[in-house]
Amino acid sequence: MERVEIEIYRKKKMEVEEKEKTVLRGFMEYIHKVYQIGEEIRQIRDERKRRSIKLCTAVYMLFIAFAFRVSSLNEIKLWAEEKNSRFKHLFKRGTRVPKIDALRDIVKMIHGEDIENILKHVVSKTIENKVLRENTIHGLRVAAVDGVEVFSSKVKSCRNCLSREVRGETEYFHKAVACMTVGSDPHIALGIEMLKPWQDGSEKDEGEMTGVKRLLMRLRREHHHFADVIVADALYMNAPFINLIRDIGMYSVIRAKNTRLTIVKDALGLFKNRSADKEFSIGKKEIKVWDEEHFHMDGTTENIRFLKFVESWIGPKGKKLHREMWCITTMPKEIPAETVWLIMKKRWDIENNGFRMLKTYFHADHCYIHGEGADEKILLMILLAFNLMELFMFRRLNDFRKKEKEGKMTRKHLTAVMWDELLLYDYSSYYESS
Repeated sequence: MERVEIEIYRKKKMEVEEKEKTVLRGFMEYIHKVYQIGEEIRQIRDERKRRSIKLCTAVYMLFIAFAFRVSSLNEIKLWAEEKNSRFKHLFKRGTRVPKIDALRDIVKMIHGEDIENILKHVVSKTIENKVLRENTIHGLRVAAVDGVEVFSSKVKSCRNCLSREVRGETEYFHKAVACMTVGSDPHIALGIEMLKPWQDGSEKDEGEMTGVKRLLMRLRREHHHFADVIVADALYMNAPFINLIRDIGMYSVIRAKNTRLTIVKDALGLFKNRSADKEFSIGKKEIKVWDEEHFHMDGTTENIRFLKFVESWIGPKGKKLHREMWCITTMPKEIPAETVWLIMKKRWDIENNGFRMLKTYFHADHCYIHGEGADEKILLMILLAFNLMELFMFRRLNDFRKKEKEGKMTRKHLTAVMWDELLLYDYSSYYESS
């Protein structure tokens, strides 16, 4: 009898120890203690008249589903209705977990600004914890802006849809402009602004410049000096954008491509008959740079600096390859050309570590719910889940990027492990006690 009791004791002890080691436990502690996610979710309001299901239960369930990259509402439905539902382990016994139809109705009734406030809170806390100060390019905090299309259809449409003609058919879509930190990990989505459809008296939907102005001015109000440099692609090479970045007290770095612009013609003509001003090496690339300031663009009072880079490297078959790139910047010449080149290259982080991750793994391009502003609310929840997962992986897990490169751990594997742990153990105490 004593041996049996000892075995039971050992088994229970092992279960407790195993529970202590779970990755999901670490994630739950991090998001609740550092970012008070439970308290923030309880502040969300809605317009429902009948409230048989708690709003915070539905939102928390959706947030966890997006964090674990659940691809559709039907998948959420399957997980919620299974005998041993993972979602039941998020709440204390007896909590009513909403069905899919209830989730749809709830999302449409939620106050979107409340979800936006949670994202704002997480970004503010990230800045307060000096995460962005550690995530720099040669000591400069850099953020990129760009547009992203999140959903398109020739069948579904709502009053917030933009529209275009494709081969004689009207296509409806949603588009947004986003601002994200670039450089080193973690990559944080600072904010997003949905573009609006044409209004009475206007023949065109909103363009990216209108949306990016609204976004950056809002981020400046909310987070003050949230970056030192804003980097953008060639679409933003215009006086209004340069003036906007100047007005919010930041430098701009913008890719140049249009050879018809006067500033491009003048710079390339000046560089044509002179040797490079500087040469440097980064990795396997040899880079020559032509660097001149005191250029002018119509509509700006800024001193424009133009840089031409020619990269050379040995390809996989031993062939020497070359590539030429140009950019303009308002940064003074005291900031080295190497820094400008690196900032321009790191702009791709918003594509590779931002939009690609959000669409491929977090299913941001999937239309979970359409109409009544639900698309924007869902997108904000996905951004919130993305940010907290990024922060957890690179602030709480040791050498995650190194392990990922070595093939010892991937994001997909990590998410699968946490998803399985939600099935095995009860995590209701984190949300209930927050």
